[in-house]
Amino acid sequence: MTNGSLENWLHPIPHHHQGNGINFTLLQRLNIAIDVALGVDYLHHHSHANIIHCDIKPSNILLDEDFVARVGDFGLVKFSFATASDINQAHLSSTGIRGTIGYIPPEYGMCGEGSDLQKAILMDNIKDFHDYVRKALPQRVMDIVDPRIVLDQEEYGLHVNQSYCRALEVCLTSIFEVGILCYKETPAKRIDISVAIKLLHVARDKLV
Repeated sequence: MTNGSLENWLHPIPHHHQGNGINFTLLQRLNIAIDVALGVDYLHHHSHANIIHCDIKPSNILLDEDFVARVGDFGLVKFSFATASDINQAHLSSTGIRGTIGYIPPEYGMCGEGSDLQKAILMDNIKDFHDYVRKALPQRVMDIVDPRIVLDQEEYGLHVNQSYCRALEVCLTSIFEVGILCYKETPAKRIDISVAIKLLHVARDKLV
């Protein structure tokens, strides 16, 4: 893809032409997140069987010339012929733990079962991190966000005033809340990807 992977832009390699010294605005980041969610929604709900990617991570998100994101690398996919609500009864095409630590759902790592309600997880401290984010919302949302997000708005010539900063805080709070809803310990308690898409669109509307 023209602009390589999302990994190149989030964690640029020195002297590499992609992502070198350039940060995405919040709107660009949110658009990419929505693109990825739409791709996952297609895999889960609109193909001949539920396709569980098993390895959604920045290096597998590819960006075209307009920075529209595509989901790539289907080497670890599993196929489920159950509905999302009946995923625990699903027949999976293969067994064993597969995927990248930090991005596989915990129940998959513990028992080898995949869920189409995936979440990124850092095995040792994700619960503490989740609690840290939850307790910061909404009053202290700016304390937990990457400070470059506000600076990037100024870099791209956007007018950053009190009204915009308030809209930014509301948007960021909404995004973090989506993450919390996707975090739930068991797959049955997590929101479906289609719900996440709707909530991300609402968050974007609050910003623009």
